[in-house]
Amino acid sequence: MIYELASAEYHRVRALVAGLAYHLSIQAVIDGTVSGRIWVDDVLTPQATFVLAPEGQYLAGASGNLAFNQALAELLLPMPGVSLTYYPDTWEPVFAVLLTCKFARKYPRRYYTFQRFLLPDWRDQTPSGYEMVQVDPQFLARQDLVNLDDVRERITAWTDFARDGFGFCLIHGNTIVSHCIADCVSGGACELGLATHSDYRRRGLGALTVAAAVEYCLDRHVSTIGWHCMANNHGSQRVAEKVGFGLAGDYPQYANHEVAENPDDLAPAEWQAHAAFFEHAFGILSEHGAMMAWRAAQARAVAGEHAQALTLLHRVADSGAMPPGWGAWLQESWEFQGLRTEPGWPALLARAQAARPTEGEA
Repeated sequence: MIYELASAEYHRVRALVAGLAYHLSIQAVIDGTVSGRIWVDDVLTPQATFVLAPEGQYLAGASGNLAFNQALAELLLPMPGVSLTYYPDTWEPVFAVLLTCKFARKYPRRYYTFQRFLLPDWRDQTPSGYEMVQVDPQFLARQDLVNLDDVRERITAWTDFARDGFGFCLIHGNTIVSHCIADCVSGGACELGLATHSDYRRRGLGALTVAAAVEYCLDRHVSTIGWHCMANNHGSQRVAEKVGFGLAGDYPQYANHEVAENPDDLAPAEWQAHAAFFEHAFGILSEHGAMMAWRAAQARAVAGEHAQALTLLHRVADSGAMPPGWGAWLQESWEFQGLRTEPGWPALLARAQAARPTEGEA
């Protein structure tokens, strides 16, 4: 059996998740500073737990409870996305049951912790015409900034961002070119996340934004500052190391989404392999198939196979099962940047803007 805990009972799993201490998002859910849900095999004396947190899904404890595992598989079935981290490794053989038809694969990720401040002069390095601004309620209420919705989306999981969270944005004109937001805070620790607009990358601007957030943490005596990224995201790793983070460890994650955050994170042949993988899923899944086609199209587009990508996206439209907000996603997704000069792009975009998303796809 499986039982969902009330928020007042979340503390019961602290011992179980001790092996995932480098995932602060779990502790933030337990603390109540971010939204999340927790299930266990036994309410009073849990031996296994599943945590749904803003930064992913987590499994911990004993993996041998068949009733719990079967109930968890049913719980996971309607969830389209999988980003599952676990401890101990004995959970891996169970995934054949838990992740049925999820097309999730094992990928390496990295965890960094802040060690010493290497950019204390970030203000002097900020180019003329750029402004670093702290994220607060007044900033979030502004109506004149491009990309502000991206910042607002990053803080939706916070129970009270104004009280517990923090972040910084680097602005050029009226455009937010980079933002570093606290993903979560628990006790004297936090984890940071960074996003930089594709037109402003490789200029050191992301590192400046992270430095502003790190300085804020240091001024408030935050004991531990964490940073997660994919093992192939060398750009993220360079930013972290430039500011003063050091590698603390590697860990595996099972995921059914694209496993790269930049075009050059994977070679073209690897993008093609990802596309083939998700196309196969699209061909056999009755539920969440459109999401798999979307991911296959992203991979085809980055690999330079624009005609195949457009065909897949039209098949998503033909299916009538479009992801919510897919019109905006088409225009904002960096993966589709190369498609925007293709002759077939305007017709696809028109279909997207005229369509109503169906319920159940994300």
